[in-house]
Amino acid sequence: MTRDVYLSRLQAFLDAAGILHFRAYEVCDVGRDRALGDGRCARLKPAPAELWGNLLPTLRVLEWLRLQLGGTPLHVVSGYRDPAYNWAVGGRPHSMHVAFNAVDFYSPVKEPRDLALLLESHPRAAKLGVGRYEGYVHLDTRGVLGHHAPVRWDGAGGRLP
Repeated sequence: MTRDVYLSRLQAFLDAAGILHFRAYEVCDVGRDRALGDGRCARLKPAPAELWGNLLPTLRVLEWLRLQLGGTPLHVVSGYRDPAYNWAVGGRPHSMHVAFNAVDFYSPVKEPRDLALLLESHPRAAKLGVGRYEGYVHLDTRGVLGHHAPVRWDGAGGRLP
């Protein structure tokens, strides 16, 4: 299947689910290359269709957050990662990105700390994984998938209360 066909199918799925502000290429940029230190590169593979539903709760939280910010766009910088790509970018072995349940994102008008605090006021905050990093926030809805939640951490890997 070509990249365009894959993204078209994923976009149709997102549209049918009512996801208004996030595009398929943002959450699964199929074919993205990541250079490795030894001169090789890892190329992002498509998320299997059976995982697509895992992302919907996370994107719904992002839609809610966007509304809280008065419609200010949120920019997704990382969504799905197949296991090899996740390893290549230094992701954790059991990353929610591999389960297609996580996004890393930023806002052009709010700092990661402020975004994380807003996420704490979400009605389902107890189901969320939220990580604050320099320049972006990690968000997942791990509790919806039955994983331990809530979980909070900072970019240095330290757990937050």
